[in-house]
Amino acid sequence: MKRALFLSLGLLILVTVAASAENSLEAKNKALVFSTSSSTALAGKYMLASDMAVNVSVGYMSAGISGSKSTLLSIGGGVAKYLKTEDVAPYVGAGVGFGTSSPPVGDSQTTFSLAGIFGVEAFIMKNVSVSGNAQLGFSSISNWSGTKSYSTMGTAMTAFMVTIYLP
Repeated sequence: MKRALFLSLGLLILVTVAASAENSLEAKNKALVFSTSSSTALAGKYMLASDMAVNVSVGYMSAGISGSKSTLLSIGGGVAKYLKTEDVAPYVGAGVGFGTSSPPVGDSQTTFSLAGIFGVEAFIMKNVSVSGNAQLGFSSISNWSGTKSYSTMGTAMTAFMVTIYLP
Protein backbone atom coordinates (compact mmCIF):
# COMPACT_ATOMS: atom_id res chain seq x y z
CA MET A 1 0.00 0.00 0.00
CA LYS A 2 2.85 2.38 0.85
CA ARG A 3 4.45 1.65 -2.50
CA ALA A 4 1.27 2.53 -4.38
CA LEU A 5 0.89 5.74 -2.34
CA PHE A 6 4.48 6.85 -3.06
CA LEU A 7 4.07 5.90 -6.73
CA SER A 8 0.87 7.96 -6.95
CA LEU A 9 2.44 10.94 -5.19
CA GLY A 10 5.52 10.79 -7.42
CA LEU A 11 3.37 10.61 -10.55
CA LEU A 12 1.29 13.57 -9.37
CA ILE A 13 4.44 15.67 -8.98
CA LEU A 14 5.75 14.58 -12.37
CA VAL A 15 2.38 15.22 -14.02
CA THR A 16 2.62 18.81 -12.80
CA VAL A 17 6.12 19.15 -14.30
CA ALA A 18 5.01 17.43 -17.50
CA ALA A 19 2.15 19.81 -18.19
CA SER A 20 4.21 21.74 -20.76
CA ALA A 21 6.28 18.92 -22.30
CA GLU A 22 5.78 17.54 -25.81
CA ASN A 23 5.65 13.79 -26.28
CA SER A 24 6.87 10.98 -28.54
CA LEU A 25 3.64 8.98 -28.87
CA GLU A 26 3.93 8.58 -32.63
CA ALA A 27 3.68 5.54 -34.89
CA LYS A 28 6.94 3.64 -35.50
CA ASN A 29 8.78 5.21 -32.55
CA LYS A 30 11.02 2.89 -30.55
CA ALA A 31 11.96 3.19 -26.88
CA LEU A 32 13.98 1.65 -24.07
CA VAL A 33 12.05 1.16 -20.83
CA PHE A 34 13.72 0.77 -17.43
CA SER A 35 11.33 -0.76 -14.91
CA THR A 36 11.29 -1.65 -11.25
CA SER A 37 8.60 -3.88 -9.79
CA SER A 38 9.25 -7.31 -8.29
CA SER A 39 12.49 -7.32 -10.30
CA THR A 40 14.50 -4.83 -12.33
CA ALA A 41 13.64 -5.12 -16.01
CA LEU A 42 14.75 -3.70 -19.33
CA ALA A 43 12.16 -3.55 -22.10
CA GLY A 44 11.93 -2.55 -25.70
CA LYS A 45 8.82 -0.64 -26.78
CA TYR A 46 7.50 -0.12 -30.31
CA MET A 47 4.65 2.24 -31.17
CA LEU A 48 2.34 0.54 -33.69
CA ALA A 49 0.27 3.75 -33.85
CA SER A 50 0.18 6.96 -31.82
CA ASP A 51 -2.21 5.24 -29.38
CA MET A 52 -0.96 1.60 -29.48
CA ALA A 53 2.33 0.08 -28.26
CA VAL A 54 3.85 -3.37 -27.88
CA ASN A 55 6.75 -4.28 -25.60
CA VAL A 56 9.08 -7.14 -24.72
CA SER A 57 10.96 -7.25 -21.40
CA VAL A 58 13.71 -9.18 -19.65
CA GLY A 59 14.10 -8.99 -15.87
CA TYR A 60 16.63 -10.05 -13.25
CA MET A 61 16.87 -9.87 -9.48
CA SER A 62 19.33 -11.35 -7.01
CA ALA A 63 18.92 -10.84 -3.28
CA GLY A 64 20.18 -12.36 -0.09
CA ILE A 65 22.93 -12.30 2.49
CA SER A 66 26.26 -14.13 2.76
CA GLY A 67 25.90 -17.22 0.60
CA SER A 68 22.11 -17.39 0.87
CA LYS A 69 20.97 -15.79 -2.39
CA SER A 70 17.73 -16.00 -4.28
CA THR A 71 17.69 -15.30 -8.03
CA LEU A 72 14.76 -14.39 -10.27
CA LEU A 73 14.85 -14.32 -14.09
CA SER A 74 11.80 -13.22 -16.10
CA ILE A 75 10.67 -12.51 -19.65
CA GLY A 76 7.42 -10.93 -20.74
CA GLY A 77 5.54 -9.02 -23.33
CA GLY A 78 2.46 -6.92 -23.66
CA VAL A 79 0.35 -4.45 -25.53
CA ALA A 80 -0.93 -1.04 -24.41
CA LYS A 81 -3.78 1.10 -25.76
CA TYR A 82 -3.45 4.79 -24.88
CA LEU A 83 -6.75 6.43 -23.95
CA LYS A 84 -5.27 9.89 -24.63
CA THR A 85 -2.07 10.77 -26.51
CA GLU A 86 -1.40 13.99 -24.64
CA ASP A 87 1.60 14.70 -22.40
CA VAL A 88 -0.16 12.82 -19.60
CA ALA A 89 -1.37 9.64 -21.27
CA PRO A 90 -3.46 7.05 -19.43
CA TYR A 91 -3.44 3.55 -20.89
CA VAL A 92 -4.89 0.07 -20.54
CA GLY A 93 -3.33 -3.13 -21.78
CA ALA A 94 -2.54 -6.78 -21.30
CA GLY A 95 0.64 -8.65 -20.54
CA VAL A 96 2.01 -12.16 -20.36
CA GLY A 97 5.07 -13.27 -18.41
CA PHE A 98 7.22 -16.23 -17.51
CA GLY A 99 9.73 -16.37 -14.70
CA THR A 100 11.97 -18.75 -12.85
CA SER A 101 13.37 -18.34 -9.36
CA SER A 102 16.01 -20.17 -7.39
CA PRO A 103 15.54 -19.73 -3.65
CA PRO A 104 18.42 -20.40 -1.23
CA VAL A 105 16.45 -23.28 0.31
CA GLY A 106 13.92 -25.56 -1.37
CA ASP A 107 12.88 -26.19 -4.96
CA SER A 108 13.19 -23.68 -7.74
CA GLN A 109 9.91 -22.30 -9.04
CA THR A 110 8.44 -21.33 -12.38
CA THR A 111 5.72 -18.72 -12.79
CA PHE A 112 3.37 -18.04 -15.67
CA SER A 113 1.18 -14.95 -15.54
CA LEU A 114 -1.49 -13.10 -17.51
CA ALA A 115 -2.55 -9.60 -16.47
CA GLY A 116 -4.69 -6.61 -17.32
CA ILE A 117 -2.66 -3.41 -17.00
CA PHE A 118 -3.85 0.07 -16.00
CA GLY A 119 -1.38 2.94 -16.00
CA VAL A 120 -0.37 6.53 -16.75
CA GLU A 121 2.64 7.78 -18.73
CA ALA A 122 3.77 11.38 -18.15
CA PHE A 123 6.31 13.08 -20.41
CA ILE A 124 8.89 15.23 -18.64
CA MET A 125 10.70 15.95 -21.93
CA LYS A 126 9.79 15.14 -25.53
CA ASN A 127 11.74 11.85 -25.50
CA VAL A 128 11.62 10.99 -21.77
CA SER A 129 8.65 9.85 -19.73
CA VAL A 130 7.89 8.33 -16.36
CA SER A 131 5.00 6.00 -15.79
CA GLY A 132 3.40 3.76 -13.27
CA ASN A 133 0.92 0.94 -13.57
CA ALA A 134 -1.00 -1.66 -11.64
CA GLN A 135 -1.54 -5.15 -12.95
CA LEU A 136 -4.52 -7.30 -12.13
CA GLY A 137 -4.38 -10.89 -13.23
CA PHE A 138 -3.68 -14.57 -12.85
CA SER A 139 -0.44 -16.33 -11.89
CA SER A 140 0.35 -20.02 -11.81
CA ILE A 141 3.38 -21.02 -9.77
CA SER A 142 4.91 -24.50 -9.49
CA ASN A 143 8.17 -25.96 -8.26
CA TRP A 144 10.47 -27.81 -10.62
CA SER A 145 10.01 -31.18 -8.92
CA GLY A 146 6.27 -30.93 -9.65
CA THR A 147 5.21 -31.63 -6.07
CA LYS A 148 3.73 -28.20 -5.32
CA SER A 149 1.77 -25.73 -7.38
CA TYR A 150 -0.73 -22.99 -6.77
CA SER A 151 -2.50 -20.18 -8.58
CA THR A 152 -3.38 -16.66 -7.57
CA MET A 153 -5.76 -14.04 -8.91
CA GLY A 154 -5.78 -10.37 -8.04
CA THR A 155 -3.27 -7.56 -7.98
CA ALA A 156 -0.17 -9.00 -9.63
CA MET A 157 2.15 -6.02 -9.05
CA THR A 158 2.76 -2.34 -9.43
CA ALA A 159 5.61 -0.93 -11.46
CA PHE A 160 7.46 2.35 -11.94
CA MET A 161 9.13 2.97 -15.30
CA VAL A 162 11.38 5.48 -17.03
CA THR A 163 11.10 5.43 -20.82
CA ILE A 164 13.60 6.92 -23.26
CA TYR A 165 12.28 7.27 -26.81
CA LEU A 166 14.98 6.80 -29.42
CA PRO A 167 15.48 9.33 -32.23
